[in-house]
Amino acid sequence: WGRVDILVNNAGLGMRRPVEETVLADAQHLMDVNFWGVVRCTQAVLPHLRRQGRGQIVNIGSILSILATPRNAIYSASKFAVRALSDALRIELRGTGIDVILVMPGYTDTPFFENQYRYGGAVHSSPWKGVPPETVARAILRACRRRQREVVLTVPGKFGAFLKRWCPRLLDWGIARSQAGRSV
Repeated sequence: WGRVDILVNNAGLGMRRPVEETVLADAQHLMDVNFWGVVRCTQAVLPHLRRQGRGQIVNIGSILSILATPRNAIYSASKFAVRALSDALRIELRGTGIDVILVMPGYTDTPFFENQYRYGGAVHSSPWKGVPPETVARAILRACRRRQREVVLTVPGKFGAFLKRWCPRLLDWGIARSQAGRSV
């Protein structure tokens, strides 16, 4: 007791709207929570981790930081920012004994989408069964033990990341096709 070994930055508001219909104040609030919240917590804890010469910062990102989808641009941008922060911070902290791990859990069985609805976004249903939070927690602990840089938990997420890297046009086509005929 008495020290911080692992900081888990798990902040997330969702917003599902076309960019042109997004209220700027809502987008700013989402960025303040999803990105600036991570920055604030990291800045608060980092001096303690530096003093003890070790520790881990786990940032909870999203697969949507790798592949943005229609009506998720603002949310994706916030998680892209967390991804960029994680990459830069990892390099800044090289040799300090402090690891930076980005975890992209995919669709998790939490009230995230219900809260997104209250926030003003469109109702969204996922074809995927949500990952239990306990599974995500175990994956985070495993990533910490292994000192991994990045973790994508779900098979659809891993497949999407693969397609984004090696077949981006095919991925865009597949996303557009899956969205065809859907209302906002």
